[in-house]
Amino acid sequence: DYCRGLDGMGWLGLCGGVELSLDRRWRSEKYEQTPRQEREALFPGASVALGAVFAYPGAGLEPRLDVSARWPVVGGPAEDRGLGIRATGGVALSFR
Repeated sequence: DYCRGLDGMGWLGLCGGVELSLDRRWRSEKYEQTPRQEREALFPGASVALGAVFAYPGAGLEPRLDVSARWPVVGGPAEDRGLGIRATGGVALSFR
């Protein structure tokens, strides 16, 4: 992916990229008198991701909040082809 800080706002950056995935699904079913059925499938896929990074730059430990949305464009299970939203918090260690 690629992130670019906004000039004049040192704490905000915008990001965009492509996310590749390999989704493994496993399912086991057993009905009353039938033998157990197990199924496994692999789904390769690709998504477009857009996001924003909120960080406090200049500190030795930089608190970060990453907020992004992804839209699957290729592959993957049919039920997972909707818009996904993700928020991640953390701390980055800065060596300057």
